[in-house]
Amino acid sequence: MELMDPTLRNYFSSTEVTRCIQMGLLCVQERAMDRPTMSDVVSTLSNETIALPLPKEPAFLSRSSDAELSSSRQRRHSGYDITISEVDGR
Repeated sequence: MELMDPTLRNYFSSTEVTRCIQMGLLCVQERAMDRPTMSDVVSTLSNETIALPLPKEPAFLSRSSDAELSSSRQRRHSGYDITISEVDGR
């Protein structure tokens, strides 16, 4: 309930909030094959009797160390220069 906007607390039960958070975690799992389809999301959230599986450990927690993570970022960095342009009307 701490993740929920305080102004909404009177409108939703803790069970509903927990199910939505758990479904959100299932939808952002690292491997696409572990994520539910949109039809699964809709049917699961509209039917409270369907049990939700527990999400797997987040990808960023399964990495060994910060040093390993930063070295892998350096290896993936490309040498291309990127610019961002703003389009303004005349």
